[in-house]
Amino acid sequence: MFRHAVVRLSSLIVLALVTGSGPAAAEPAATVTKAWARATPGGAATGAAYVVIEGIKGGTGDTLLAVATPAAGRAEIHTHIEQDGVMKMRRVEKIAIADGESRALAPGGDHIMLFDLKAPLKQGEPLPLTFTFEKSGQVTVTATIEAIGSLGPDTTAAGSGAAAAPDGMEGSGSGDGEGQH
Repeated sequence: MFRHAVVRLSSLIVLALVTGSGPAAAEPAATVTKAWARATPGGAATGAAYVVIEGIKGGTGDTLLAVATPAAGRAEIHTHIEQDGVMKMRRVEKIAIADGESRALAPGGDHIMLFDLKAPLKQGEPLPLTFTFEKSGQVTVTATIEAIGSLGPDTTAAGSGAAAAPDGMEGSGSGDGEGQH
């Protein structure tokens, strides 16, 4: 009897794999769009990526828990805060996205910080990013790498290639967690 049950269970597993009727994938509660990053100069160890996260309207919202990319040793979710009149960058553990909400991770605000870059981010090359959400699971997108100093796809900062902060914040790039990314 035991052997018959094992054979029957094995047959059901094979049938599920062949027909695709195994466990259903999680319904997406959030989507990731408009992914882009700035090119980095040679030798730079850090970079930043930006996206728009949209909660599916009529859904229950979702929470971004982590980001990864093969282009960097680690990726973190960051925000900017003002402390004693100085804008500083800080890691955040997660970002909640409400039902129907659109949340831009953009220069001067929340963004994805890339540490220990394995190679410079070069304009025009793809940058794969995998986002891990509480409900939607993993979502992989390909970011476009824009010019150094770009403010987003199809735009660039004026001048010598230095980023112009949209909110008037000046970037120091000192590597101490301060400045614009």
